[in-house]
Amino acid sequence: MKKILVVMCFVLYSFAQHSITLHFQAEDSSGTIIPYYTQTFNEGSFGTFKSYTLPSKISAWQKFYDGIAQSNLYFPLGSVSSNIDVYITQKSFDFSNPGKLLDPSGKNIDLFMFLEVDIKENGQSISYVAPVGHEPYLVINNLNLISLLSTYGVTSVNGVSFGYYANKQYTMEGISAEVGFISTTVKFSHFSTICAWNKSASSIEKINNLPGEFKLKQNYPNPFNPNTTINFSVKKESNVEINVYNSLGKLIKTIANKRFDVGEYKITFDGSNLSSGVYYYSFSIDGKKIDVKKMILLK
Repeated sequence: MKKILVVMCFVLYSFAQHSITLHFQAEDSSGTIIPYYTQTFNEGSFGTFKSYTLPSKISAWQKFYDGIAQSNLYFPLGSVSSNIDVYITQKSFDFSNPGKLLDPSGKNIDLFMFLEVDIKENGQSISYVAPVGHEPYLVINNLNLISLLSTYGVTSVNGVSFGYYANKQYTMEGISAEVGFISTTVKFSHFSTICAWNKSASSIEKINNLPGEFKLKQNYPNPFNPNTTINFSVKKESNVEINVYNSLGKLIKTIANKRFDVGEYKITFDGSNLSSGVYYYSFSIDGKKIDVKKMILLK
């Protein structure tokens, strides 16, 4: 009889499911945590990012939450060894530019998602690494995500990179994304700060520190496919904004919008997600438009 009881207890223990309590929240520019909601589910089942109206203090960033609303977070059976709390913090709001996320790396890329994920066990943060073959994943509704991407001129989920952020660097190591017709599935080997950004993000490089004039140069090569370089110079510290428009005057992409000190810079612009045609790029200093030039994308 004792042997039977031992076997029964072992079987019941083996199939015990651990609970995952999801805490969704935001962090504002002062570091204040703004709770959204809490939800509990078991491993082997889905936890859903609810449709939710952000507090008025951060309502300008509603579109970034809506882009991942109705997503489903899944921890497979065997992916956790105890009950855990998952704190997902929506952050990197740019309070100087409402409605945009701030790229903390300084590379001036278009961020669509910036979520800090903290796993806690018995109230203490732990370093979570998923068992091989039991990696958690997030299933994102493509319609919601594309609605967000379209505000940046990105028309397909294929134009997005998913990765981790650490030490002012982005990496896709340990994370994978599979794009389907209805949804996109992102699988995680661990949790830290999870990001999504525009694959055609522009890179900005400083060439020299020599004082000059406020000047925008013609892109080269021109015509181009898909990359081209745009040089500009700044004679005193100023806010520089460079926008790309299509032939109808519709804003396609902002490739620079931040303060630059004295010097000459070059931007590599990637038109992979754009169709062939004539485009224009404008150069503004402290809100005043200085110059506009034409470039041609030929694919």
